[in-house]
Amino acid sequence: MAATVAWAVLTLVNGQLVLIIPALVSALSAAVFLLTPVKFLRRPLGTSTALFGLTVALFQIYLATALLGTQLVSLVLYSLAAFAALVILQLALLFATLKTTAT
Repeated sequence: MAATVAWAVLTLVNGQLVLIIPALVSALSAAVFLLTPVKFLRRPLGTSTALFGLTVALFQIYLATALLGTQLVSLVLYSLAAFAALVILQLALLFATLKTTAT
């Protein structure tokens, strides 16, 4: 749920509508986690959601580093910090889902 909020806030702050997709994916997977009583979906769904969020965050970091030599350094540093925090959050989600048992 924290990843959903983080992606939604970054979408609102940055104004990039592309970032709404990871927010929707995180929200839908959180809803499945809460609403389904079966546990066999949790590990693959959590892993795929975390990997998708991690991929998008790393790509955003890659795009921000391309602008380091320009006059937008303060914006780039803000973006790098925000997406680095999201990378840490997505890695925590990935490791937490990999530690769960798939019963």
